[in-house]
Amino acid sequence: SADGKSVIFRKNGSPTAYQFYAAPAAGGLTKKMPLEFASTVSRGPAGDEFCFTRFYRSRNAWFKYIGGQQNQIWTHRNGKFLQVTDVPGTNEYPVWVKDRIYFANEQQGQFRLMSVPATGGKPRVEVLPTSLEIRELNTDGERVIFEHGQAVEILDPAAKAVTPVKLHLNSDLIHMRRNRVKAERNVFGAT
Repeated sequence: SADGKSVIFRKNGSPTAYQFYAAPAAGGLTKKMPLEFASTVSRGPAGDEFCFTRFYRSRNAWFKYIGGQQNQIWTHRNGKFLQVTDVPGTNEYPVWVKDRIYFANEQQGQFRLMSVPATGGKPRVEVLPTSLEIRELNTDGERVIFEHGQAVEILDPAAKAVTPVKLHLNSDLIHMRRNRVKAERNVFGAT
């Protein structure tokens, strides 16, 4: 939670998604969140508010999907649910940053990072459409970090800037990595 007093976790549920629970960070009994089922949940700035998607589509074939389990973004505030998006395509991985909700949207094989006011309204495109999948959004409450194809990037909404994350992985398995060598330097003859 925003105040650090609870942790959200999920367990397998039905029909196509998870059930979410909140556990006190200091220990104690868990409390089921007021959702029949959901796919992803992100806490809002206030203690009892959150945004979510209903259907677990992201690990399934969600590209170009236009069927009945097309996700929209919902919020729960003051005990009431509100659908805050009505965007073509399917929407995944919502995260709540200040007064906006950021999410990945896929329409006809094109991915974009979008946001919408937490109270609903006109969505805004934050990252222009791309053929590279945008997925696994997360936040520190100020910025949005996400996978973009094989890269990891950070969106800073205040600066309206996207920055790639430079990763350097140390490993003793360096010789297991793919290594391309020029054949002309290593092949001396063939019959």
